Amino acid sequence: MSSTSSTKRTKSFVFAAVFIALAVASLVVGRGGDSLPKFNFFKDTTLVTGAISPELEATFKDPALLEALEKHNIELDLDVVPARDFVEHSSSVDKDYDFILTDPNGAAWVSDLRNTNPELAELDEGSPMVFGNQLLVLVHSELVEDMKNHDLVTESDNLASLNVETLVDMSQENTRWRDISPTFGSPRVVDVAVPQVSQSFAALRYARVLRTVGADYAEKKLGRDDKAKIDAEADDIMRGLVAEQGYSETTDQGILDAFLRVDKGEMPMVLATTDQYVRLLHEGEDLSRYTSLALNPPTTLTSIVIPRTEEGALFAKAMNEDGIPAVMERLELSTEASGFSSKFDPSSDHSIPVDGGEYSQLRWADFEEILQAVG
Repeated sequence: MSSTSSTKRTKSFVFAAVFIALAVASLVVGRGGDSLPKFNFFKDTTLVTGAISPELEATFKDPALLEALEKHNIELDLDVVPARDFVEHSSSVDKDYDFILTDPNGAAWVSDLRNTNPELAELDEGSPMVFGNQLLVLVHSELVEDMKNHDLVTESDNLASLNVETLVDMSQENTRWRDISPTFGSPRVVDVAVPQVSQSFAALRYARVLRTVGADYAEKKLGRDDKAKIDAEADDIMRGLVAEQGYSETTDQGILDAFLRVDKGEMPMVLATTDQYVRLLHEGEDLSRYTSLALNPPTTLTSIVIPRTEEGALFAKAMNEDGIPAVMERLELSTEASGFSSKFDPSSDHSIPVDGGEYSQLRWADFEEILQAVG
C-alpha cells in the first residue's frame, strides 16, 4: 500500500466501527482484506488509509456505511491485519496509515502515537473513538437444559449465560458431552469452538477470560504462595480450551460458518460476537436451532480509532456523524444504547479502562503472554 501524508489527497479511505450492547447492538466481524467498492471517480474524494483487525471487516463492507462515507466524499483503502501482527507491532502495521483501528490495544496506540505526533492530539474533538462488541456463544438448543442441570448454563433476569468457571472445572475433570447429556452421547470434551488466537482478537479476549478464571482455579488447588505455578496451571487450562481443539477453521467467520453447516456432534458450541449474531438475523439466517449465551464473566472487544493524519480525523468525524448511525439503522439497532464513546483517556500503564466486566483491568501485555503461551 502506498504511503500517505497529512496533506489533503485526491482519494479517501475510511474506517468504521460500531459498538452494540448484547441483544441490543453490535459491531463487525469478518476476515479477509478484500478491496472495498470504489466510489465515484468524478467526485473530489479523499483517500483514507487504515489498518483494521479481522473482526471489523464486515462493517467496512456494509453498504450503509459505504453510502454514508460517500456523502463525505471519502474512499477507503484498508489492510486487514491478523491479531498477532497488532500485538507484536510487526512491520505490517508500521506503515503510514491515516488511522489504526483494532481490538483491543487502544491505550498503547494512543500513548505511542500522541508521544510521536503531539500535533495530532487535538485534530478532532471526537477522536480517538472507542467501540465495543460483546462476545457470546452459540449452542445447539437441545443441549441447553442438560447444560443448566450441570450449572454450565445459568440464567439471570431472563439472560442465559455460559458459566466459564464451570467450563474450566469440567475441562480439568475431562468431562465429555456424553457425561452431561446422555442422549447426545458425544465423546468430545466440553469446550467452545474458537478461531486461532493468532488471527482473532475475539479468540484472544476469550482466552484472556479462560486464563483469569483458570488462575482462580489454580489458586484453590495450589494455594496462593507460588505465583509461577499458578500462572503455569492457568496457561495449561487456557491452552487446552483454545489451542488443542482439532478444528481446521482458523478465522472468526470461518469457524462460525462451519458451526452453522455441521452437525452438533462435530461442534456443539462456537464463539461469536453480537455483531455476527445480529447480522445473521438481519440476513434471514434460520437460527431457530440455536441458543445465544452471554459469557459469564462477560467480556467485550474494545476497539479504538486513532487518527494519525488530518485524513484520519476526517474519517473519524464522518463515522461519528453518519457512518455509525447508518449501519445501526440498517441492522435495526437502537442508537440510544450503542455504547459509543467519543473520548478516550489513556492510562500511564497502557491499560484499557473498560474491560467488559472481567476480574481485573486488561493489560496489553496480557495478549503478548497469551500468544507466547499458546504458541
